[in-house]
Amino acid sequence: MKHGWVLFVCGVLGVFAAGSLLHVKSANGSDEKAPAKSVASELDTKPKVPLSKQYDDALAAQKKEIEEAQRRLREREERLVAEESRVKLRIEELVSVQTQIEKLRAEMTKHEGEDLARLVKSVETMQPKKAASLVSAMEDSLAVAVLRKMKEKKVAGVFDVMEPSRAVALSTLLADRKPAATGSKGEASAPREPVRP
Repeated sequence: MKHGWVLFVCGVLGVFAAGSLLHVKSANGSDEKAPAKSVASELDTKPKVPLSKQYDDALAAQKKEIEEAQRRLREREERLVAEESRVKLRIEELVSVQTQIEKLRAEMTKHEGEDLARLVKSVETMQPKKAASLVSAMEDSLAVAVLRKMKEKKVAGVFDVMEPSRAVALSTLLADRKPAATGSKGEASAPREPVRP
């Protein structure tokens, strides 16, 4: 507030000084208002725009910028909402597909279990030689699955008439072990001791 008064007083003094200079007459009696008039005329030639008009224009321009930014933001929000709804729909579709896949998988497992049970029952009713021939021709995973479901007595009868190498391979798979290294005659070779010098 002090500075405002100081500026006001300086401004008043400046006006008085300028007024007194304009009316000073030179020694020969001529009026020295010419330089002051040229300054005044220069100021008159510039368009007079009230200060409040400049502020109003600046505020209007700023308001337009803000409105434009808000419009762009609203458009972006609308696009995000639309994209979010599309993503939700896609997620719902995927969940539905996943549920269907799980149902189909459960049905397949059920049918496979039923099919395996029928196969096991058929193999158990066969003569051991015929059952051994059938199980020997099966893929390892299916043969093991069938043998695991069969009664032990029936499995023993099947292994008894089965080709020995196939019986060893399937019995190893049944026991969940890897087959041992075989010697030249197909017999399991004993582990070798390291040679000492």
